[in-house]
Formats: sequence, structure tokens, C-alpha cells
Amino acid sequence: MEAIERFQQAMLRKERHRSQYILDTLLATVAALFVTALIYLFKLYPKIPNISLLYILIVLALASTRGRYPAIIASIIAFLSFDFFLVPPLFKFTISKLDE
Repeated sequence: MEAIERFQQAMLRKERHRSQYILDTLLATVAALFVTALIYLFKLYPKIPNISLLYILIVLALASTRGRYPAIIASIIAFLSFDFFLVPPLFKFTISKLDE
């Protein structure tokens, strides 16, 4: 009987509520866009070519504290925002140089 109760409790712990997914999505999006805004405002990308490694800190922090889902969302948002806002030609999802 205890095994069934433990299994049910484990299943309840694994269930994530819709509000948690919304919170994780917002947190991942805001964190990735915040790093993009810092890089863009201080014009760090041309000066420091490997500045995109800052995104890894956000992804790792979210993965260790919130789980896999927000880390994946943050990495996708970080890739898209880095390409759109920082890589020339700006504000397009294309790149002018293949090494970028």
C-alpha cells in the first residue's frame, strides 16, 4: 500500500501546473532579452566576439533552479534575439558572414 501512495505522490510532484509553465516561460524570455539588451546598449558584441557566452550563464542558472523547460526556452530566445538584434544585418534573421 505504501508503494502505491509513494507512486501517487511522485506523480503529483511531477505534474506542473499551467501557471508554472507560464512563469518559467516569462522568466526565461525576460532573462534572455535582458542579456541581449545589455549587450546591445553597451555595444559589446563587436568589441568582444565571444560575448554570447553570457547567455550560457542564464541557461545554466535556469536549468539548475527551474528545470529543463525554461533552460530550453531561454536558449531558443537567446539564439533568436542574438541573431536578430546583434548580428549584421541587424533586424533580420540572416547573416552576412558565414563565420558568425
